[in-house]
Amino acid sequence: MKTRIASLVAGLSLAMALPLFAQSADAKYCADLKDKLEQYVSDGNEKGSVATSLDVEIAKGKCRSDPASAIPVFEKALKNHRIDLPPRG
Repeated sequence: MKTRIASLVAGLSLAMALPLFAQSADAKYCADLKDKLEQYVSDGNEKGSVATSLDVEIAKGKCRSDPASAIPVFEKALKNHRIDLPPRG
């Protein structure tokens, strides 16, 4: 009985840790996407530059709190500018 409980506790602990790891990996990738976008695409304040979309500006604010929703926005913006995506993971 104690073995079953210990196994159950260990399994639940692992199951709870995996989403946290995935979330931190998503946050890192989101930050990498954001950095690359900011490196190659201007915010529109420079003469002759192309402004980023409102979606991109909103995604910049969500990168830490909700990276899963920001990642596709950054990926699309980078692809639209024909910029290679950074490696994931």
